[in-house]
Amino acid sequence: MAKALKARGIQVCDKSFTCKGSMGPVYGGHPDTKDLDNLRTFVQSIL
Repeated sequence: MAKALKARGIQVCDKSFTCKGSMGPVYGGHPDTKDLDNLRTFVQSIL
């Protein structure tokens, strides 16, 4: 996705964030409080 956006002249941050999503029994319970805290920290780091 980033490559396609950059090809159109759109600025894209080089940093990324991922977390486990709820996929039934595989990652049940996610995103959880820790995932959300990590997201907040990530967002604050790029602002």
